Amino acid sequence: VTRPSPSAPKAAQLRVTKMPRAIRGVLIECDPSIKSIIVSIDSDNHDFIIEDLDEERVVVKENMVPLLKQKLEDVRSNLPIWKSIKSSLLTLVTVSQNDTPLT
Repeated sequence: VTRPSPSAPKAAQLRVTKMPRAIRGVLIECDPSIKSIIVSIDSDNHDFIIEDLDEERVVVKENMVPLLKQKLEDVRSNLPIWKSIKSSLLTLVTVSQNDTPLT
């Protein structure tokens, strides 16, 4: 790596920096037990979570919300104790964009 000499023109001394890359996210607020399931789903490939905020909030990639909903529904339907629960697991998860349930 060569450095420009002090007498080099100012343009030669400029550094090129990359702009930060933004990722569209959705804030999900849910019960801590549901959040732990979301973290578990994400632990395989880290495809969903952008930021784990606290025990009830997580930011996930906006384009991954439908797939996350499907995976949560799969978990609900595969656990015997949750099969007896009439309300869907996804009604416990809310999105801060509209304050409406994900379902």
